Amino acid sequence: MKNTIWILLALISSTLKVNGQVRGEVKLKNDTVFHRNLPAFLCQGQTKAGQSIYFLTSLDKKPQAAIVFSDLDSQIHCTARFSQFLLRYDVLYPKIDISILLESYIKNKVMVGGKADSLGIVAYCKERDIKLTVISGHKMNRPVYNDSIMAQKAREDMAAQIKFTIENNSKNQYKVSIGSASTSRTQLINAGSVLEEHARLGEKVCVLDNNSDAIKSCLEVKKELKKFLISNEGNLIQQ
Repeated sequence: MKNTIWILLALISSTLKVNGQVRGEVKLKNDTVFHRNLPAFLCQGQTKAGQSIYFLTSLDKKPQAAIVFSDLDSQIHCTARFSQFLLRYDVLYPKIDISILLESYIKNKVMVGGKADSLGIVAYCKERDIKLTVISGHKMNRPVYNDSIMAQKAREDMAAQIKFTIENNSKNQYKVSIGSASTSRTQLINAGSVLEEHARLGEKVCVLDNNSDAIKSCLEVKKELKKFLISNEGNLIQQ
């Protein structure tokens, strides 16, 4: 699979240069992903037949992931392949660009130190109810992730988290932050759509201003709170 990725990279005739895209602490410029103004890894892409194909490599150009965006009417079908772990997932995202996904990968520890991390991939998919599968045609010769005490605690923590929905009743798309100040993640929610989410007891769900990312409204996650509504003004209401 690694050889396949390198062959594909060699065949790219016109790369999609990403210049000056900034998302939080992540910036893409000239095929380099910067995190907190430091180069983290490389991202090369091309467009072909309604698809955008991206290859993530470490700074020393070792393949880390191949990502394919396919445009649908109001969503994007994303296929992500992590060949060194023989893992892949397919999922529907709202209309996003690659910078949003890369910011999420860094924030959620899918990419750590410029390299893909198997534990981060597993946690990312588990938190979002994304099915993670073994790449077809290969046999697993090692576990998906280290089944250590830490991994066991992570699974127990995930099982104990509270499930709820976030419904956007406004006419605007909003960003919502879920978690604590140190371990929050950001999701996009389109107008009139619903997100299914998880969080720990006492963590917060916050609606962010689309332009400045300033907090507009927050509510604490409680056992009895199963649904959050976003009003026309961007205020969060419990139901």
